[in-house]
Amino acid sequence: MAQTPPAKAPTGPKVSGTRTVVSLIFLIVVLVVCGIELRAGLGQFLTLRAFNDVNVSENSLFKNKSFDEAHGMVAAFPSKSEVQTGVHEDVHHFYWYSLLRPLMGEKNPEVFVSADHGTPPNAVSFYTSTEGEVETMPVDPNAVPADSQMSSGGPMPKGMGMGMGGRPGGGPPGGGPPAGGGIRPPMENDTTDPAAPDAPKTEGETGAAPTDAAPTDAAPNEPEPTTDPAKEDDKSESPATPN
Repeated sequence: MAQTPPAKAPTGPKVSGTRTVVSLIFLIVVLVVCGIELRAGLGQFLTLRAFNDVNVSENSLFKNKSFDEAHGMVAAFPSKSEVQTGVHEDVHHFYWYSLLRPLMGEKNPEVFVSADHGTPPNAVSFYTSTEGEVETMPVDPNAVPADSQMSSGGPMPKGMGMGMGGRPGGGPPGGGPPAGGGIRPPMENDTTDPAAPDAPKTEGETGAAPTDAAPTDAAPNEPEPTTDPAKEDDKSESPATPN
């Protein structure tokens, strides 16, 4: 009797080769981005931890460490910018490139190390940001102090005339406008209240002739008494009687 072959297990739908390749590429990109971000974060963290060691520095100031020793403590192979040369110190800028932080408005992790001009140069200090520093102008050793100029009657520097901190032209201190030259601010009545009505004019101003108003409560005119002319003649012809 012939034996029947065993039944094959059902298989699912096959994944296309293109989909597999796209998935592998996407996975590789994610791993690369994660590696770059991990390197950036760990590089700055490990470097600062080495610099902040008790035997290395105190309050961000190195303790008798050469720049080569400080450079050897920088971890994760950072990139380095051009050295900023100063009068007394040189500033070395180390940074770790990041892909995601600039997209979120943040700066790349960075560390600044300053070194003097010795031979070999010694590490002086380190910091992570230059924001908020005050720029100072170099002082000319040959410049004459302002006090000696004022006492000797020499020319005064610009900005020293007519009061300290005042504006040119004799303005008050603080840079305000000169005295007496201000403009009155608008009052509430000037902007909200309408113009006041004119006062009523008198008869002399209008030019109209005065009119007499007839009184309403006056008494009626009484007729004058009349006399008889005959009686008046008799009175005049009769002789006067002696007393």
